[in-house]
Parts: sequence; structure tokens; C-alpha cells
Amino acid sequence: MWLVGKDTTGKTGRVAISDELKAALVRWYTGRGSEADHRACVSLVSTARENHKWIACDCLGAERPPPLMSAAYLSFQETYYLRRLTSRPGHEPGCPFHLPQAPPRIRETVKDSLYAIGLPKGLFSAHQKAPEKLAQRPEDIEPDDRSRGVAIPRLGKLLWLLLERAGSNILRELPPSGRRAGSISEEMRHLKRAAQGLEIAPGIRLSDHLYTNAIDYEKRRVHARLRAAAETWPPEFAPQAFLLLEASEVTSSEVVSCATPRPTARASCSK
Repeated sequence: MWLVGKDTTGKTGRVAISDELKAALVRWYTGRGSEADHRACVSLVSTARENHKWIACDCLGAERPPPLMSAAYLSFQETYYLRRLTSRPGHEPGCPFHLPQAPPRIRETVKDSLYAIGLPKGLFSAHQKAPEKLAQRPEDIEPDDRSRGVAIPRLGKLLWLLLERAGSNILRELPPSGRRAGSISEEMRHLKRAAQGLEIAPGIRLSDHLYTNAIDYEKRRVHARLRAAAETWPPEFAPQAFLLLEASEVTSSEVVSCATPRPTARASCSK
């Protein structure tokens, strides 16, 4: 078994994983490991994730392109798990990491019915500290529910929560004559006022780390304030700040602000 660079076939740039560490990973993954095995596995997967590596299995031998697994983080369970890269070779059927393809399932989609956004519980936080546990292989008796359905990211739910607290999701009636009063700057003031009643971490208000101007991000003021605040941040919570912009275009990694014609910033940032 090896650690290999991301976006490779896994045949080059291999860093060998010792037989003892592989054995510990197999024992924990198959439910036969000790707490010492668990600690070793968490160290392995967190190292792989931090160094942008994939885990290559040697069940097909050293000459063939290996099956690859990524150390993924399941945020709502606060655990790492080994995610199989299905576009790569599969594991040998007798390999401990082999799993059959998830069966096709009929699922509701957003087009099937009205889709309600459930409000997130707890603090107004999008990032969590790295977990200290690794999920084990699913039991055979458990339902095979690996196929993904419609999901709304937590950051989207947090934005909805903030809009609802500020009353910005309510479209009020038109006046008897003329245009409806209001502006983007006024809406931002409502959102900042609502942010005073939400906490990112115990004792830390969202309003202290909520920005509505892309210049704050581009000039790295957001980063500087967050680094300074991290020194006194509650240790069990991840430092984070939020940048809220009126956008004319949004892609998977960029927000195009209405104020500037170029891509400006991401929707949130963390330390």
C-alpha cells in the first residue's frame, strides 16, 4: 500500500506505507482493531489529507494501476472515511477494502415536490475542527445507502437562516405609487443587525466576523483579523469568518460581485 499524489494513476511517486500500518488499517476498517490501531489509522488518513495524497491499495500488485481511496471528511458525522474513487480500478473481490457498486435507487429529487430547507442546529458555523476518528467498513446487514440524493450545503442553510432572521426573505407590498423603498446597502444593514444575535463560537458574535465588501477580502483584512482573533478563540471550535456579497454570477469556486466585474472572493473563509 502506498501514498500517491492526487490526480495521478498511482503508479509513480509512491511513498510506501509500512506493513504494520497497513495491517492496523485493515484491522480497524474490518472491525477487529484496537484503540492503538485506531489512533494509527487516524494519523495515516489525516496525514494523507493534509499532504494532498491518495491511498493506493496493492491488492492488484505493483505493476498494474492500483485502486485509489481518498481520505474524506464527513462533516455532519465528524469522522473521516475512505472514499473509493470509482473512475479508477476496483479492488480485488477478496480485498478488505472491496465494496460492490451501490445499487441504483429511486430517490426523490428537488423537482418531485416542494423542497423545504431545514434550519441548521447549533452555532452559525460552516467549518469544524478535524475529527479524531475513522469510520469502519459498513456492516453487511446495513442498508446500502451510498447513493447521494438532493442535499443543500450547510453554508447555504446558514445564509437562509441569516436572511430569515433579518426579514430579507419577505417581499413586502408595493406602495400606492412609485417604487418600493429600499437598497442593497439597507439590506446589508439588516443582515449585519441580525448577525449580532448569532454566534460563530461561544462568546463570539457573527457580526464581529461578517464582511460585506470584497475589498476587505482582497486586501486580506479578513485574514488578518481572523488570525488575531484565533489567538483567543475557544480551542474546541474552528476559527472562521464570512464574506457576504451581492453577486451577479456564482460558480463552484468564485463569486462575481456586482460592484466589480472580475471574480472577487469565495463565500466564506477559515483560518
